[in-house]
Amino acid sequence: MRHISKTNSSGITLVEVIVAMTVMALLSGIFFNFMASFYQDTVVSIARNTQESDTIGALRSIESELTSSISFAATYDPGPPLGSGTNATDGTAWSHCGNSSCSTSDYRVLMGRTYTTDKPKSDPTRKIVLRNTIPCSSNDMAASRYAENTVIYFVTRDPNNSTINNLYRRTVVNTIAPTASLCSTPIQKTTCQPSRIGTTLPGGGTCQTTDALLLRNIKSFSIDYYNSSNDTAPYTTGQIYATGAAAAGRVTTAQSIQINVESAQSIRGTTPSKASLRFSLTP
Repeated sequence: MRHISKTNSSGITLVEVIVAMTVMALLSGIFFNFMASFYQDTVVSIARNTQESDTIGALRSIESELTSSISFAATYDPGPPLGSGTNATDGTAWSHCGNSSCSTSDYRVLMGRTYTTDKPKSDPTRKIVLRNTIPCSSNDMAASRYAENTVIYFVTRDPNNSTINNLYRRTVVNTIAPTASLCSTPIQKTTCQPSRIGTTLPGGGTCQTTDALLLRNIKSFSIDYYNSSNDTAPYTTGQIYATGAAAAGRVTTAQSIQINVESAQSIRGTTPSKASLRFSLTP
């Protein structure tokens, strides 16, 4: 009699399939959780880097504008509508303190006296615009004829979101004698709040464009003043942020400053970015 032997099959059982699927589900969950966490970390990192880059960019912009300044300024009164108040027609004088009493403030004001020029700073052929105190055809290039601008860096409420504060730059052209005519057309333009575009200025002419927005949503803006570029310690807060001629004199004769900015925005629980930049006036 012939005997037929049976061999055991090596197929996968249902139990093995269930175990394999369970393991795959667990591994997939771990993988997707890792990818989600990695994605969130990447988004936070990009946002953080963007915030820091914007902050440094704003400081570099101020440095570029003010390194060639004639001096810093402690007060400036351009009259309405270019004053420091939040009202569009406010004529309150500007103070480096950020308020008239020089009391403690998270938002100081930085002002610089710069020359009025006929071309942008990037153009090596630019010239200082002369005031028409004597005929423009004269070859007299006395410094007393140089026209000046005042550049003001200040913090105020966002016009579209009253819960945040932004850093702006205001430029006022021909500030020595606003009513005096100039011998050439300045490349710089006087700026103001958006609602005051076209408004007649105290010295004649009109506000031509809006204040430049440098940085959004900031918590603090402060300036340390140094007597010279070689000094390692700045003037104390009491020496600078006080009323009177002594404090104002220290501001206007300072040769170096450090600007400090802190963002108010915390990105997913991270510490808001802070940045400082020191620079000196060029001789």
